[in-house]
Amino acid sequence: MERDFRIPRLPALCAMLLFFCEMVHAQKIMLRPARHASDDLEVTGLSPSPGYLSRAALLKLPQVPAVIENDPDFAGLKLHVTGVPLEVLETALRIPESDDLIDMLCTDKYRSHYPAEYVRQHHPILVLHVEGKAPAAWAAATKNEDPGPYFVAHANYVPAFKVLTHKDQRQVPTNVFHMNVTTVEATYGPISPPGPATREVDAGFTIAKQNCLRCHAEGGVGGTKSNFTWQMLAAIATHNPRDFQRYMRNPVEINPHAAMPPNATYDDATLAALTAYFQAVAVPESSKR
Repeated sequence: MERDFRIPRLPALCAMLLFFCEMVHAQKIMLRPARHASDDLEVTGLSPSPGYLSRAALLKLPQVPAVIENDPDFAGLKLHVTGVPLEVLETALRIPESDDLIDMLCTDKYRSHYPAEYVRQHHPILVLHVEGKAPAAWAAATKNEDPGPYFVAHANYVPAFKVLTHKDQRQVPTNVFHMNVTTVEATYGPISPPGPATREVDAGFTIAKQNCLRCHAEGGVGGTKSNFTWQMLAAIATHNPRDFQRYMRNPVEINPHAAMPPNATYDDATLAALTAYFQAVAVPESSKR
């Protein structure tokens, strides 16, 4: 039988999610203390201790459909997926409202961040099936790269804001194996500009925490896919702003082997805002000694 993958419009989706959350509120899912399978999702940040969520447990939760297209991770493909909305997962895990950010860590150390505001606006979905198959089975059947054990998609994505030429970006990591429960303050506090910030610095901060933090880390915050730390970026922005901006717009122009994707839509004002932000958070050389 052909599966029905009709996508609910946003008001209907919100109503559906509210119903699902009420439905799962009485059936808390439990974390297991040890990994039993390669597709167990590690969950940290919840008391009393970290644990693992099995695929079987996730499959018992309500799921919604989405269509993936124009996604660089699935170039040229239009895919029908189903998965668990993060709102439903939050309810099932009894995540308190004070923990207002979830981050998803990938096998390549890329990390996506989901503040509560983003979750309310965009309703991200932890994908369990691609064209009716588990991600690994779909990849094997179609000779595509395996995006699992889990990845994130959206049923209806509309950017919620625009800062200069940076639009609110979809947070759509693949190869997710670890979910961490934390707070906005714990995540963005370490990279906040010190003291009163200018409008330009504030704009750069908004862009950096949504874009740069996925691959570049400040201490224990952010992804570590790149070997360039937050303070390395700050040092480059401070001492060589021209090359910093050239690299942000088109990395291979500076390094032919760069893995970072280009930000071709960033105009001079956007790059100047990022430069101003990283200059503002740079630790002076004298304080490093």
